[in-house]
Amino acid sequence: MGVSEMHTIGAVVIDDTVDKILGGIGQLSIPLQTEVRSDPKSGELYSRFASIVARNAQAQFRTRMLEILLTNVPVTGLSIDALATGLDIYATKLADGGSRATGANQSKYSIIRGIMAIRRLTCQYQGDAEADVIIHAMQEGATEPVVKTDSVSLPTMPTEEVFTLGKIVLDGPITIDHVKSIDIDFGLTIRTEGADGDINPSFAYIERIQPKIMLRGVKLAHFGASFIPITGKALTHAATAIYLRKRLAGGTFELDASAEHIKMTVAGIAVIATALDGGQSGAPAEVEIEITPTFDGTNAPIAVTLNQAIP
Repeated sequence: MGVSEMHTIGAVVIDDTVDKILGGIGQLSIPLQTEVRSDPKSGELYSRFASIVARNAQAQFRTRMLEILLTNVPVTGLSIDALATGLDIYATKLADGGSRATGANQSKYSIIRGIMAIRRLTCQYQGDAEADVIIHAMQEGATEPVVKTDSVSLPTMPTEEVFTLGKIVLDGPITIDHVKSIDIDFGLTIRTEGADGDINPSFAYIERIQPKIMLRGVKLAHFGASFIPITGKALTHAATAIYLRKRLAGGTFELDASAEHIKMTVAGIAVIATALDGGQSGAPAEVEIEITPTFDGTNAPIAVTLNQAIP
């Protein structure tokens, strides 16, 4: 019969609002995680009964549009229940003999209840910073966790804003340069619960937040008394900053002095996780710094501020 219809990934829209449309999507999936129970009984070879007993619907995607994401989704998580219209995920229809279908030919997956959380943010040298996001979808009355609608139009995609590695300062004047990669695990543990024979969970909450930041670079002097000794280095929000530098469309970077960059501050402790990682013979050796953010009584362990200049 051949192939007559195909789709590819589209946009993610928070609350059906123009300034909350996420493009720059690199990966997107909606695993429904349905559990079907079919157990042979009475010593029989085959099961005579199969039934759906549980479902844990999720959505996962990766985006490089960090400014829109961080404007709308705190690093401590977002309650989808609190949104006026919930969350919509689009699939773009491919045009047979062309490129992309236009008009009301697309598909939409809607989630109106649950938790949306940024799991991690990563960036490699000369790469683009990207965030991995997870949504735990809940049942809302008679409405299933994920509802699909066909024959809809795509939202108008916003202009992409892209970021990469920027300046990193730990404990005041200590600048961590020669950085090759950063990996920020925001550390949200999300718990879902159900009862009364429900198939879908009906309650979701954040059980704990335990972030971790890993920096890798080629300056071995970062392990030492002048930077981070073997006993570690205490960090405060006032004296610690991790910047993501905004790329300039048609150029290289926005000026450091322009208020266009992303700043993250941290309280906690920095230690040397790996003092020497030599790799292959002749390749540059690396040092790995591990930062464990903690609550200082006022600020979240990782505090994000947008539209910042880099000093």
